[in-house]
Amino acid sequence: MVDPRRGLVALAVDRGRTLARRADALYTETAGHLDAEAALVFVSAGVTEASDANGLSFGDQRLKRGLGDLSTAAPALLVAQLSDQFIRFVGSLPQSEDSSVLALGRLAPAL
Repeated sequence: MVDPRRGLVALAVDRGRTLARRADALYTETAGHLDAEAALVFVSAGVTEASDANGLSFGDQRLKRGLGDLSTAAPALLVAQLSDQFIRFVGSLPQSEDSSVLALGRLAPAL
């Protein structure tokens, strides 16, 4: 989770099963609260496992640094800028896995 006040916040949840791999898969549910203007960010394994022309992986640390730098960005901007960082990193090198980023946000209530 990315919070404008607290920065990058890891959620204490079980990673569980891969989504949509099997139609009959069972998933656990975890309740939580998303503060206004915070974003819940989902990233596919293809992002962290992607490599550049030198064989270096994008990795968890680069992802965390990128998310931390974008902690005050709206979800759409967060996805756009993180995607731009990713594209600059991998360049034109084809990747073997999908690379997806999704950010869900909760807007502050109108006054």
